[in-house]
Amino acid sequence: MLGLILFFQWILTSSSTDWLSVNNNSHADSLVGNNSTRSDHIENTCFNFNPQSCSGVCGQFFELWCSCDEYCQVYRRCCFDYEAVCKEESEIYRSQHENLMNVSTECDSNISGYVLPQQIITSCSLSNYSLTTVELCKSETRSSAVVSKVMSNRTGLHYKNRYCMLCNGEKPDDVVYWSTMVGTTDRKDRIRDIQHIINFFQNSIQMIPPPNSEEIICFPELISTCEKFASPEESRLCKEKALSPIRYKTNIYKNTFCLQCNVVLSPNNNSCFMATKTDIFYGHYEQSLVFSIVLNWKNNRQASISIHSHMSLIESLSCSLDSQDNIQTCKIQKCVGTLPVVNDTCLIGENHIGCIRYFFKMNFTIPMDISSEQVLEHISSKLVQVATNLERAFNVTKYYSQNVALHDITIVNDHVFGYIILDRMAYSLCDLDFKSVKPERYFEYLDNNLFINLRGSIVTCRFTVACISWCDHWSENELKCSRYQRSFTGNFSDIASFSTKMTPIHVFILFLIHLYGIVVAD
Repeated sequence: MLGLILFFQWILTSSSTDWLSVNNNSHADSLVGNNSTRSDHIENTCFNFNPQSCSGVCGQFFELWCSCDEYCQVYRRCCFDYEAVCKEESEIYRSQHENLMNVSTECDSNISGYVLPQQIITSCSLSNYSLTTVELCKSETRSSAVVSKVMSNRTGLHYKNRYCMLCNGEKPDDVVYWSTMVGTTDRKDRIRDIQHIINFFQNSIQMIPPPNSEEIICFPELISTCEKFASPEESRLCKEKALSPIRYKTNIYKNTFCLQCNVVLSPNNNSCFMATKTDIFYGHYEQSLVFSIVLNWKNNRQASISIHSHMSLIESLSCSLDSQDNIQTCKIQKCVGTLPVVNDTCLIGENHIGCIRYFFKMNFTIPMDISSEQVLEHISSKLVQVATNLERAFNVTKYYSQNVALHDITIVNDHVFGYIILDRMAYSLCDLDFKSVKPERYFEYLDNNLFINLRGSIVTCRFTVACISWCDHWSENELKCSRYQRSFTGNFSDIASFSTKMTPIHVFILFLIHLYGIVVAD
């Protein structure tokens, strides 16, 4: 019986390996536009041309790369066979939205965080509106603190501002404002009063589309022309063939013909991937803001405020607008902790707060079927957890704030590398023994407590403590510390996949092992 069990265990090991191989290969056959978070490698992808079609999906909306819905003609993003396959629908929608067929649109990248660039309507289609309305629609900038972009609650179309929406036949009651986000990346900039916040509106203002709205994604960095060495026929194919984006290294090309007239490829080249949503800003990450607030504007000219910062002294505030959509008044509702509000300022005394900083240089492999964002979130959360447990051992428990920053993040093929800087601030830090922990003890702690289920490595030096100090901006010299290195051999996707899927042979073998255990017990 023992020999039989060992035989079955051997089968289990072999079949699990085969199953993982089959599972990974089958996933590679998925189509463009699905919910995959990774670019799926397909044999000879560099020379494949398989554009999305409207066959069987007329009237449906797709965020990538083209669409077959009723407004695709407005945004000029219909799939190549829309008018042929969806002839009846195409004619009906063109008649219903005739006034919108010639509006101007633009690809707007001035959107906060990792939200993708979106296409918005920027001109008027109706002539029965005042010149003032038309001019305000055309206006590139306004003194208003409110984000001018809006969405129609009725049609779901996005407009440059509410004047563009009105002069295209939409109703005022259907206006949904995009949210406004302002902030700073200056780590020395401590937000203490209302005027400080209002000053941000004179600088960079970014926008956030309404939640759950349809993303009319556009592609500002898409390569859709040929190099000078290309032949006329190659240039024609690149221009006339349909959109079927393909990624080669760090660039995205409109289709395989545009790729081939820009890059000299060998017949056996296998370095191309069908592009996905996560590739649109491939290899580029915007440094997170140290302080930011999001103002969600209402039609009654009031704003609900969300403060997105662990580095702000202000915990909550409220704002209202005047008749011209400019900020009229803002008031601090509450400061962090027990700090008092004095003259609309969060008052802080001396010897109040200290900074703890950790530098981690990382280099990890991105598993198949997991996005780089998930990998970064997984690593960051592990580092935060380890730091928290270390500090608790020394009674560092009264936190004021925490900030996790990504620096020089680079993605090449299936690797992500760069720095994760963790800043944590605590009350009365200098009164604790934590500041004098030796590097050797810190490294020993990491050896025993830092487990990351990915393939890669972490390089660091000891944490630093700045007593009676804010967490100021780091220097490049600090980033070069490399006294400690730790390698990891996990594979996040394989373990996650194996734990959720089992074949019938796995179930049968586990049943026999369970039955054997019962017999031995008897």
